[in-house]
Amino acid sequence: MAIQQGDEINATTTSDTKPVFVTHSHPASARNTSLDASQDGPTSVDNSTTESQVQQRSRYSRWCYPFKTLLFQVFALLWLLPIIILLVLNGKQKIIGASANCTSVEGGCLPDVYSSWSAVDALVRAASLDKRTHDLLGGLQLVAKALEIWFAFIASWLVYMMTMFLASSGRGLPIEHLYKSTEYADPVSGFKSLFGIFGGVIASFRQAKAKHAQNQHHQGKLRLFLFILATVLLCGIMNLMGPSVAILLIPTLQWIDVDPVVDSKFISMNANTTPTASDSWLLADSGCTQDNFAANDYGCAETWSLSLDGWASGYMATEAADSAVSVQGELMLTYNRTRFPTGYANDAALTNPTYELVTFIPNRHVLDGLWSDMRIVRSISQGNDTLAAEEASYVRYNKTVQTFLQRHGPIVGAISNVWFNYDDQLNTTINVGPQKQVRCYASYNSDNTPLNWQGDNFGSYNAGNWTRCIPIGAGWNDGYQTTNFSIRGNYDIVSNRTQPDVAFTVHSTSRAAFLPNGTVPAGLEGKFSQSCLTSNSSAGCDWEALFSSPIDGNIFYRSQNVTTWELVSDSDGEPGRIGVAIDFVAMQTFGNYTLDPSSYTNPNYLTDYQLSDSQTTIDNMTALRVDPAWTLAAWSVAAGGEVEGNRSAGTLLQSSFDHLYLNYNTTEDPLTLEQYRLTGGGLMSILQMLSLMDYTTVPAGDNKGVDPKLLMSRAGRIQVYSFGLFGRTAKLGFAVAIIGCVIVFIEVCVGLLYGLWLGRGFRSPLELLLAALQHPYSGEMDSMDEKERRKHLSRLPVTLTETKHGAGPIRFEQVRYRG
Repeated sequence: MAIQQGDEINATTTSDTKPVFVTHSHPASARNTSLDASQDGPTSVDNSTTESQVQQRSRYSRWCYPFKTLLFQVFALLWLLPIIILLVLNGKQKIIGASANCTSVEGGCLPDVYSSWSAVDALVRAASLDKRTHDLLGGLQLVAKALEIWFAFIASWLVYMMTMFLASSGRGLPIEHLYKSTEYADPVSGFKSLFGIFGGVIASFRQAKAKHAQNQHHQGKLRLFLFILATVLLCGIMNLMGPSVAILLIPTLQWIDVDPVVDSKFISMNANTTPTASDSWLLADSGCTQDNFAANDYGCAETWSLSLDGWASGYMATEAADSAVSVQGELMLTYNRTRFPTGYANDAALTNPTYELVTFIPNRHVLDGLWSDMRIVRSISQGNDTLAAEEASYVRYNKTVQTFLQRHGPIVGAISNVWFNYDDQLNTTINVGPQKQVRCYASYNSDNTPLNWQGDNFGSYNAGNWTRCIPIGAGWNDGYQTTNFSIRGNYDIVSNRTQPDVAFTVHSTSRAAFLPNGTVPAGLEGKFSQSCLTSNSSAGCDWEALFSSPIDGNIFYRSQNVTTWELVSDSDGEPGRIGVAIDFVAMQTFGNYTLDPSSYTNPNYLTDYQLSDSQTTIDNMTALRVDPAWTLAAWSVAAGGEVEGNRSAGTLLQSSFDHLYLNYNTTEDPLTLEQYRLTGGGLMSILQMLSLMDYTTVPAGDNKGVDPKLLMSRAGRIQVYSFGLFGRTAKLGFAVAIIGCVIVFIEVCVGLLYGLWLGRGFRSPLELLLAALQHPYSGEMDSMDEKERRKHLSRLPVTLTETKHGAGPIRFEQVRYRG
């Protein structure tokens, strides 16, 4: 463009001493410069036509710009609606169900985990739900992209208004930044501009000399730096908005813990009392009458006898592979062996601890509650009504991909061991006084393999040889209890003889004394002598001192609340008498029971369990005193009654005595040879007894201050498609979405100010180009070579102002302030 007459060209000097030329333009000259230079003579202008166009443009601006402003701000505010909904859904962890797309599925998202026909039906249904989920998730990604583009429009309008505000100010805006609203989404361009202006800010601090010029220059540079920084941040938010919205919009398959429902509060185990008819669950489970329970006659409990025999035969059928199971209702249960370091290890740091092995078994009453939960979930998974109050809390277990039902309750285990003897050579009964006897078992090995499985791969156990003594008789005033029954011998067709009966006596004592290697501890000198163990003399035999003396730490946990089963069988040959003593201590703690109720992922309905406190030690368990009647209940026999020898558990014990008889002269340890039969008939009987033990509870009421372990509750874990903040990426997406909402709110406020209060509208790139074409060239670059001109052209500051003249509604004007 040529320089016309009437233009005034002034040169000013910036703080960095480089000349910048600013043009003072007049409307008439600006209009004339747009004419072709080849035209001769002046061109007439129809002033009436021009004024009419100006008036039309003014009326158009007065009505059109506010309408456009309101329309665009409504468009921006509408973006907040889906985003706020997503924030609420994810903040509240809204659960969808077994599929992310349930609207068009016949029957909804009911998993039908117990198909009436076959498990294949449930599998087909699960596959169908999975396919519909994938179809929906693909569509939601497109929706997330649309929301990203929507936000990009809004952010672009905010950048444009920021650009126009700065360009309309006295200091203007460099030409290279006039198109930030179209290129702000490019991170490369944004960071390049940011680093460039940041370097300029640093340089200005070093080079500025005059204080006034320094302040103005710093203000201009800082203003430009903040503008570019804002566009870079908007660039980052805009580029993160798509993935963030996708994270919030697309539901994910998650495991969610269902809040527990507290049923009651645990008081105590009923181990030290006989099974009573007042226990409605126990009475119903046994199939007996109240009179049977009152007489300690449990021969009517056919269910319990079948359970024990099935367990014993299953143990032998699996070749002692620790996979034997029992049944409670439809549920299967098995035992678990857990070792615990003793609190009396050789060193407090437990760098070289010793261990006790506890064999745990689930409580059948708790499992019965879990079975009830399964039946309800099975029903609602088939679409049955769940309006009943007792079933309302199970609704969350419906419409799930997978479900685990949980119950919290007591669990009991046993520290057990076994001892044997031929012809009473190693056991003695000492008469101490009226109804006071002491039964001692010499050569008691605390590391015998049967029943406790200690050794091999389980580290250092409490090995040792002891003489074990227990007080017998009511005269001790320690709550001693006893009962007995017998196991009938079977006819052996091979030897053409009938096996002798096995006499089964149960002793329940509060304490037991252990003498290392059969010798009296040094601390009992003068109170108890070695001869007391072999004679009935009471002189120098303070038995109370013996039973109350400190117990060796390695045997401590077997010395309180001990139950001893003594089994004796007589024969006509040699040896003429075989004795086996099985002793155990019942240890009670609390566990979390878990069941997968699906017939195709858990077809046998096997339950699992773990101790509720991962920090459980043997020291914070409770040693239970066990009434002998629980042994009768486990064997389904009456006190003084007889167990049929053809029952599986009885047959195993009879067979054990036969082999102990045959192995009388063997050089190998007879117990090691018979460990599996003794375990099948002995340990399985202990576990059956412990699983039957019931407990006392009271209504939960106010649980404030109550130990959480005492609260009997049911809960669960469900795998469902759900919204939620389940990971770091979800939390990042949540934060980006909130920032996006703030940006949109700012844009709406600024947009209303810009369009309604100031009456300005959006200026297209074409209108900027027309304004540039009208701007007269004033020789700003004449003094620069080609290289310098190219470098500084983009940095030339300009101002924009609204105008009623010219080809466009805006025009470039002089920069009134430098910096």
